[in-house]
Amino acid sequence: MRPPCAPERTPNYRYEPISFPTVALRTSIKDSPGESQARLVIRSDYDRTVDQWYHEQSAPPYSRYAERHIVPPKTSEQLAEAHGMFDGPIPHGTPPDQRSWYEIIVKRDVSLHGDNADYPDPAAAPEPVFATDRLRLPYLPDPLAAGTCFLGLPGVEPNQPFLDAAYGGTWPDSEVFRIEIVDPSGAMPLSPHWSRDAHKLTVEVAKGDMIAVSLSTSLTPEGLGLLGVWQWMVEAGLEGKFKEPAQQGLVWMLTPSRTITLVHAVQRPLIAPVLTPKLHVDRTPVTPPVPPPPGMPPPVPLGSTSATLIDVPMPISGKSTAKLDFFAHWYEPVDDPAKPGPEVLESNAHVAESAVEREDTDVQFAARDPQHTQQFRDTKYRHVAYTAVATTQFREYFPPSITDDPAKITHASAEGALQPPDAANPVLPPPVNASHPLPLGVVDVPSTARPQTPKLLYVVPTFSHELQAGRDGSMTSIRSGGGLRVYTERPWYSSGDGELLGVVLAPEYHGYIQVILRAPRPTLKAPDASHLTHWGLDPAQISRGL
Repeated sequence: MRPPCAPERTPNYRYEPISFPTVALRTSIKDSPGESQARLVIRSDYDRTVDQWYHEQSAPPYSRYAERHIVPPKTSEQLAEAHGMFDGPIPHGTPPDQRSWYEIIVKRDVSLHGDNADYPDPAAAPEPVFATDRLRLPYLPDPLAAGTCFLGLPGVEPNQPFLDAAYGGTWPDSEVFRIEIVDPSGAMPLSPHWSRDAHKLTVEVAKGDMIAVSLSTSLTPEGLGLLGVWQWMVEAGLEGKFKEPAQQGLVWMLTPSRTITLVHAVQRPLIAPVLTPKLHVDRTPVTPPVPPPPGMPPPVPLGSTSATLIDVPMPISGKSTAKLDFFAHWYEPVDDPAKPGPEVLESNAHVAESAVEREDTDVQFAARDPQHTQQFRDTKYRHVAYTAVATTQFREYFPPSITDDPAKITHASAEGALQPPDAANPVLPPPVNASHPLPLGVVDVPSTARPQTPKLLYVVPTFSHELQAGRDGSMTSIRSGGGLRVYTERPWYSSGDGELLGVVLAPEYHGYIQVILRAPRPTLKAPDASHLTHWGLDPAQISRGL
């Protein structure tokens, strides 16, 4: 007779993953711009702390600091029973209306929304607000959830989890904790601070930072051995490599994660743009001229009608700057022949807009860069005051009372001072050099074409007579003068501000050369006499030149 066979034991593993923690509101975010349940926002300015900025606001409808409850993941009655959680005595400290496991199961068959009697569709239910420091867990938590694993918190080494935030308590009364984000107490964020007594995790977030943090559930010491997926990994020889990460909650197949975002929004960019004394313009055309067809002569080169800003690299804060705009301001003399005389027009223009990426640390300037090129649509000379304006990256996190005023969400460079020219009495500006520097941000934009040829109307000699009486009663008339008054046709200022008329006299006729030029002054050569006017010479005999 054969002895009876011992029954084969088959382990009963759990194949359901341990869900990520639930995030619940500590205060209402209904009137907090840009904030959501999974996006925690604090606000300040480049020169203000969170406390200073908050107290300067007029009755802000949002909280000074951002807080959330981190709640253990929920489980079902069937899964809790499979873990044998109802086999022992009722835990000490349960409410009076929950004196049996049946009463506990009935009372805790809810979500954070309660029973949702008014919302048959749970997705339509508003997010509840739990305005308390210690939230009592309303449902049955997952018995394998030991705490929350944070990955990506500021103040923690990269790729290193933060595991101090344990739930504590006795099942089914696992304890809920809070997370609060604040501004750094020093120059750099410190490591997250876990208060076991207050059951609160405090995280410092630097100005301008927008940090994605992963949340998953760390396991109880005996929990890992109950998971069927983990047994498959052990059978595949992966235990040595993945045991510690799996226990910490870093293996997605066992403990999937969710992401929350920590935002420290600044009202204005952290770094103001600065234009240096090396700022100048390059008037090389952005688009080279089109080459002529084969067999055709090259076209007559025309002057550039644009100007590209050139400067040393400009430091910026990419993480707090969304874009960089350049604005131009200048005065321009204009001579319309239909009007009594020349006039000065004031002009303003938006030169360019440059997008800024979060990782950018400076703005580079390059010749013929269309992002920093102003189109004047003429070749005239002018003095232009440029201003660089940086706009905050966090506009959506501030109320309309702030964002409706561009000055409250931008940081601008110093605006160069300009003096409007006198169109009726033009004065040649001094040469731009070390002795005559331009104000910061003001650029000398040279002309790229010769002025229009003056249209001579007539020349009138100028002289005067002075009568002097002699002692003998005689009268003597003395003539003085020798000048010429030249009349030309309007308009003036075809080459821009500071345009003057120069007169050249041939030296071989005992005259002189008078030329008015902008610095730097080129080397002058004696003019060709064939290009000069010869007037007043006697054709029959040698006479003196005028």
